[in-house]
Amino acid sequence: MKNRKLTISFIFFMSMMSTKAFAYDTQINGIYYNFKGTEAEVTYLSGDGDRNKNAYSGDVTIPESVSYRGKTYRVTSIGKNAFWYSKLKSINIPSTVISIGKKAFDSCLELTSVNISDGVKEIGKAAFTYCVSLPSITIPNSVTNIDSHAFRGCRSLKKVILSNNVTNIKDFTFGECKSLTSIIIPDGVTSIGENAFWQCIALTSVNIPNSITSIGKEAFRECKSLTSISLSNNMTEISFRTFFGCTGLVSITIPNSITSIGHDVFEDCKSLTSITIPNSVTSMGRGVFKGCSGLTNITIPNSVKAIGSSTFAKCTGLTSITIPNSVTSIDYNAFQDCTNLSSITLPDNITIIKSSLFTGCKSLKSIIIPNGVTTIEAYAFHDCIGLTSITIPNHVTTIKGNAFEGCSGLTTINIPNSVTTIGNNVFKGCTNLSSVTLHCKEIDSWFRGVSSLKKVNLGKEVVKICSNAFSDCNLETINIPNTVKEVGSHSFANNKSLKTATMPAHIKPGTNEIFKDCSNLKFVSVRSGNKVTRSTNKAWFKDPTPPVVSTPSSSSTPAIDPNSMSWPRPIYETPWDHMSDDEYVKRLYWDEKWQCTIRKSGKYYYVPEIGSYDNYIDAEGASYFMFTYGLTRTRGLYKAYH
Repeated sequence: MKNRKLTISFIFFMSMMSTKAFAYDTQINGIYYNFKGTEAEVTYLSGDGDRNKNAYSGDVTIPESVSYRGKTYRVTSIGKNAFWYSKLKSINIPSTVISIGKKAFDSCLELTSVNISDGVKEIGKAAFTYCVSLPSITIPNSVTNIDSHAFRGCRSLKKVILSNNVTNIKDFTFGECKSLTSIIIPDGVTSIGENAFWQCIALTSVNIPNSITSIGKEAFRECKSLTSISLSNNMTEISFRTFFGCTGLVSITIPNSITSIGHDVFEDCKSLTSITIPNSVTSMGRGVFKGCSGLTNITIPNSVKAIGSSTFAKCTGLTSITIPNSVTSIDYNAFQDCTNLSSITLPDNITIIKSSLFTGCKSLKSIIIPNGVTTIEAYAFHDCIGLTSITIPNHVTTIKGNAFEGCSGLTTINIPNSVTTIGNNVFKGCTNLSSVTLHCKEIDSWFRGVSSLKKVNLGKEVVKICSNAFSDCNLETINIPNTVKEVGSHSFANNKSLKTATMPAHIKPGTNEIFKDCSNLKFVSVRSGNKVTRSTNKAWFKDPTPPVVSTPSSSSTPAIDPNSMSWPRPIYETPWDHMSDDEYVKRLYWDEKWQCTIRKSGKYYYVPEIGSYDNYIDAEGASYFMFTYGLTRTRGLYKAYH
């Protein structure tokens, strides 16, 4: 009795093992099935769904029903992964089948023929994805749902006939179908999903019926052969990158229902020559027409309120554009590298010229900056080599760094008294800038090193000229008005062409070396009322402060002016290194020891004890640090380096 029980238990155990080892109930005529109630589902051979163990190959016809152990089952579905990665060549699906499961025919690389009978209602996600040899498919009208990725990567698919009862073309449905040349979208379709036709590079035309209310992101991205398209009258938005990289697109009709054009929608549509934006559009995202090199003209309607960043960047064919007064904001890089843009009309309501707005617009010859503008941001007109003159309106208070850098054609500029801040290198590389007119209260070193600058007109609004304001230019004459109260050190240093200079009497030579190295300036004309006298005081040209002479033998010894030493010269010394407006540093070497001398406001300070970190507090309370071989300055502090 015990042996019989053990035998029965063993048989039951083996039967359970057999059930777990396979994903099917039976195999009939080479097709594997699972049964549920009176229905049968086509499935795969391997119990774990291993794609490398799929036994199907050649031509397969699924029957409407099968009989098993005296019972008939109706075949109603093709299960998940049923034929995936098999060597299937053709498949006939009967009308009894209602659904085709997820990845049912995924990567059937040899599949060339699919016959779906009228009766199938649903095609599952990625059902035929990467069936790379499939040339065509007809989806019967019984189908109401095609899930996402269904035919993605079917790179030989040239022709598709869709069911008239499909209402949505979902995400990636035909993505990467590189041979698909045309498709008719039925009138009942209401939406096209994200990347639905992405990289359908052979697609030349597609109809968008008026039943469509939305098209998802990147739906037609990189459809490089698509030449024209008309959008539905029931759409309100063109989504992110819908037509990105459609390099063959020549024309598109945007209906009056559209209110918003998303980011990068037409980016790199290089064949697009013209486009009409309807009055219904109120917003345009960033990069909408970026890289549309064939676009020669465009009309922006009065309904548009803002233009996003890089909207027209690299539109190299664009020659002119008028922006309506409804626009209150134009974001950065909007016209960057529009190399043929020669004229533009800006709206009156913008207040900021954003950074790099016109960078690389090499053909731009003139521009009128609206009176409402208060700020010109960094690199706004960088490399606008055709720009010859520009008028900055009286409301501008700030011009940020490099705003006009590389404007080699700029010859003259007028800076009004409203300007209080100008950043670094604003006019760097303006190699033909020869004349400037300044009305601002304080002039910093904005024009330092502009070697083409020959003439400066200073308005009565100017009260301070900072250090190095015009050093290393080629001024021929300078007249400082009586309103100026302060002139910083080296303000006009190294102007080799300077021959005449006129100063008000209250500006004294002092120790600032205002005209240092101006080799052709022999005297300074000093104006007092109506009287002008010549001053040959050498203090205009060189700091007259007498040095404190002493051997630097201890850390308590004051520094000296190395240029005036009467005792043995050091073995090695560096040039004066300009650290700030009136601070310079020089390093000297004696008998295996270094000394650092700091010159500040005409006074000299000695930084002692070379070879280790040391603090030194000068007479004005500034803190300095010294280490072997060098000294640097960061935010007012000197720091050591090797």
